[in-house]
Amino acid sequence: MFGNPSIIVTIPDACRKVLSDDEGFKPGWPSSTVELIGKNSFISISYEEHKRLRRITAAPVNGHDALSMYVPYIEESVVSALDRWANMGQIEFLTQLRKLTFRIIVHIFLGAESEQVMQALERNYTTLNHGVRAMAINIPGFAYHRALKARKNIVAIFQSVVDERRERKKRNLLKSRRDMMDLLLDVEDENGRKLKDEEIIDLLVMYLNAGHESSGHITMWATILLQAHPQFLQKAKDFTPKAGSFLPFGAGSRLCPGNDLAKLEISIFLHYFLLNYE
Repeated sequence: MFGNPSIIVTIPDACRKVLSDDEGFKPGWPSSTVELIGKNSFISISYEEHKRLRRITAAPVNGHDALSMYVPYIEESVVSALDRWANMGQIEFLTQLRKLTFRIIVHIFLGAESEQVMQALERNYTTLNHGVRAMAINIPGFAYHRALKARKNIVAIFQSVVDERRERKKRNLLKSRRDMMDLLLDVEDENGRKLKDEEIIDLLVMYLNAGHESSGHITMWATILLQAHPQFLQKAKDFTPKAGSFLPFGAGSRLCPGNDLAKLEISIFLHYFLLNYE
């Protein structure tokens, strides 16, 4: 796996040890994956830089106050999607879920960008993901080669959005509702240092990728398993896992920065699906 001998850890205590021991266990993604997700993303930067970027970028997608303003849009998107799927006949569930979670995460990070931008990003992210764990063969016809081209397209789209936002800010044409892109452009650390364009773009590549892939897969399996075992549906509502035995979003300094948003998204979908659909 990843071109090296690998040990897969599944026992909760061992997982917690790996995730919480920053001295004993360092991030070790292959250079090919780093090339696709970005050298300034969380998967490839130092512990100190990770701590700095996490501190200044995670607040808008965590906590009650930050998340409450996203609830109406998520609910509207979920209800609309379910209604549409119900009239489509047979669908590929995971594909439709990923489209839904991608639309939500793009809205949160980029606001009301055009449908054309949304579709271009979704198409290129699909290609990018096919290459993230593929063999790093940069030859036409291979998944990694296609993924590198997709990343270039994604970076070009994000750069154009960054340039347009900076120009609007310069001309004082600010929107009433600020999205994550606006916050990334303005945020600075305790030393007054702001993010460079390449840092903002790599963070967006990472956040948008993680923000729809994981949520889509978790929602799919939760829905399928609860539908297959209705006797557990009521129990699930009252289920409280033993502390430390359930680590779906990691732990320690590498805890998923958007875990609150992901749990909100999944909960809203399950609420509407399980009450009204099969």
